[in-house]
Amino acid sequence: AIQEKGELTMFWYHSFYAALCTKYLAAKYEPQLSFEELWSAGMLHDIGKLVYLRFFPEHYKAIRQLSGEKGYFFSDAEQELSLPASAYFGVLLCDHWRLPAKIREACEAHSLQYLRGIKGKSPADSFKRMICLGNLTAILSVNELSNEKKPEIAQAISASLECSEAEFLTLMGEIYDLRIQV
Repeated sequence: AIQEKGELTMFWYHSFYAALCTKYLAAKYEPQLSFEELWSAGMLHDIGKLVYLRFFPEHYKAIRQLSGEKGYFFSDAEQELSLPASAYFGVLLCDHWRLPAKIREACEAHSLQYLRGIKGKSPADSFKRMICLGNLTAILSVNELSNEKKPEIAQAISASLECSEAEFLTLMGEIYDLRIQV
């Protein structure tokens, strides 16, 4: 129970930080989007992990251990261990609880791979892009990632925002400053 409490604290820390990053990035790059919807979606994008934590604690522990050891994303460790994606569990929860479509989309699509697939400029694409970017900037600034993952994430964020290396470094400095609020 003590370990679970620590994991819940880490879960909510990341959720709050990712939502804060999402809202910050949207204010800077997509101010026409609904900050309230972005906040809710950013806060709940990882709720599928709670299914693992609550119902499959040994699987959760194995996923966390592998992602920590190898500097992986949680989703990479799920895949390597041939376990269902927590994103899938998040979608199931959204459907079961009848949560808004924007929250369901955030649960389904907040990964690096998904970010790379967003090519459009529609409000729906911009919303999904901001959710991915909020999650990824939070992960990049906090998590112990492998030396291969860090530049891969940085490049994807820079490409998505169409910013220079100097602009990206300034942005990440601002993202680090947001941690104080968390």
